[in-house]
Amino acid sequence: MKEDKILTLHPEGQPGAMLLLHEYEMAKEAIVEFFLIKPTGTVEEINTSAANKLGGKIKGEINPFLTSVRLDMEARDYIEKVPGSDPTEYRLKLIRC
Repeated sequence: MKEDKILTLHPEGQPGAMLLLHEYEMAKEAIVEFFLIKPTGTVEEINTSAANKLGGKIKGEINPFLTSVRLDMEARDYIEKVPGSDPTEYRLKLIRC
């Protein structure tokens, strides 16, 4: 059985990663859930929260996987870096209709 995949994007135009679509969607949902609880967060906070929610549902190393998903979300304008934050923090972008 062939599983659907997604080629992630990178905010700087670098090559993305080919991920299983259902794993990508679970990780994206876990990252969004983090922002529903806390408006901003560092990479470490986001990864820790998402890894705890995913609890072994992702094959392979979790941190590089979450990094690919986070960068894809940034490239697709779902999240953004908080200007002037040190260390760098991220937040959900406001969507205008």
